[in-house]
Amino acid sequence: MTFSLLSWNVGYGGRGEGAFSLYEGTKHRIRTPRRAIAHNIAGIEATLAKFDHDAILLQEMAGKSFLNRWHDLYAQIQRSHEGKYVHTKAPIFSLPFLPEGFKNEHSSVSAIRATHSSESQVYWLKAREKYLGCIQRKDAVVVTTIALSRPLTIMQVHLAAFDTHMHTRRAQLTEICELAKEHHRTGPVIIGGDWNMTLTNPSLSIERPDLPYLAPFASELLPEAWRIVCDERVPSIRAGQRPWGKSPVTAVVDGFVVSPDVSVRSVGTHDLGFRYSDHNPVELIVEH
Repeated sequence: MTFSLLSWNVGYGGRGEGAFSLYEGTKHRIRTPRRAIAHNIAGIEATLAKFDHDAILLQEMAGKSFLNRWHDLYAQIQRSHEGKYVHTKAPIFSLPFLPEGFKNEHSSVSAIRATHSSESQVYWLKAREKYLGCIQRKDAVVVTTIALSRPLTIMQVHLAAFDTHMHTRRAQLTEICELAKEHHRTGPVIIGGDWNMTLTNPSLSIERPDLPYLAPFASELLPEAWRIVCDERVPSIRAGQRPWGKSPVTAVVDGFVVSPDVSVRSVGTHDLGFRYSDHNPVELIVEH
């Protein structure tokens, strides 16, 4: 039998093919109009509706936010998943002291098929980054154990994005690996999400201080015999300093790390042309 996963950074609905980044390059404001964000969110919802996976790992899942012009992306996905998936949400970022609906909450959400017997928890990482040097991000790992023939642990990650020298990402990866080894005592472990490091050949990495995620994955920190599983043929992220089509910079930062006892059948990135997000979704199918 097989078990299928999908990981997708949905970019809070505000990062479709025409979007500029808030942080990359010299453009420091989101230029996506409200109608384009509505189009992105409808596309995200329709795309997810086409997939039928045992687990879906979603990063940058936002409620009402300034960055998505106060659309509630998470509420729409919740409605479409009702009765089919069980959600566990880790609010990575929100603005404090504001009423509900104005907190600009961005989360990582793990959706597990409702027919599976599963247990989830949120593990808060000690190593965290700050937006603009002052707004604290609550970086976390969503850990789900699923009762299969052997318990399978799914860990969702979204590592720091803007630490130029990789200090935070390396510290986070070290924490994640220690946590993964603990769960590996009971069965196979799959870690998936947005690593914000390139998962492909390190020699292809580019030194770009404005695009820290182009730094190579710190594979030397992985436990012995654990391995990276990704699609090297199709990029999973595009640089956001220009609209898609005007910026040639792409990379593979979304994918999986698996324990030695995970039998991988296939991995592939769905090339959506970055229409609805600056990331493409990545699918993993394993034997169990």
